[in-house]
Amino acid sequence: MEEWDKAIAAGEAISGYALSPDIATVFSAPYYCEETIFTFPMASTNQAGMQAAVPYFHYSGSSLVLDVKSGIQGKAGYGLESDARISELTGTANSQPILKKFTDGASYLDWVPIFRYAETLLNLAECYAMTGNEEKAKSALAQVRHRSVPAASDPLDIASLSGERLKEAIYNERRAELIGEAIRALDIHRRAENFVKGQGTPKAFTVTPTTNGYIWPIPTIERAVNKLITD
Repeated sequence: MEEWDKAIAAGEAISGYALSPDIATVFSAPYYCEETIFTFPMASTNQAGMQAAVPYFHYSGSSLVLDVKSGIQGKAGYGLESDARISELTGTANSQPILKKFTDGASYLDWVPIFRYAETLLNLAECYAMTGNEEKAKSALAQVRHRSVPAASDPLDIASLSGERLKEAIYNERRAELIGEAIRALDIHRRAENFVKGQGTPKAFTVTPTTNGYIWPIPTIERAVNKLITD
């Protein structure tokens, strides 16, 4: 809603959390750490079938295959071998690059992170950039990025960023940090961006407003009640 000051106040009010020194700890047992703000626990005692919240993220015939050509990892400064998010949270299966944040393909007991402190910092970075407080924006961005990418070898010179370049770096970092955590589609919607067809992977697809099963059409009853909705 572009109420940046209110969002900053909400973000700065979050206390008692910190980035985990190693991002991999967020996605391994016990699935919570100092970074965890809100997560869905999965247990063998769940009602049958209810623990299958993240089955499509692991490689069991329907894994999350990474688009390393046109996705975020194909951009300069991302997809680095020295990035812990690459070395610890990605791999290959059947010669395809895959995400390994969620790996329990048998019982689906990986806990599902909904909100973690890294997102708080990236939210604040965006809000600071939008309100002209670029130094705070760069500080928040650097905290997240340099947790996984060593500052001494980082090809992205955060200190020199400003204006649109800084905003783009924050958007890119959100994609790199939160990949596979159901954040990307929300960001595309709230910034009114286009969904882009992936290139170079067997799972490339085109998403349009009429594509069934992904972007849902507005229900007829909603269109009848809400006269502000137009074609």
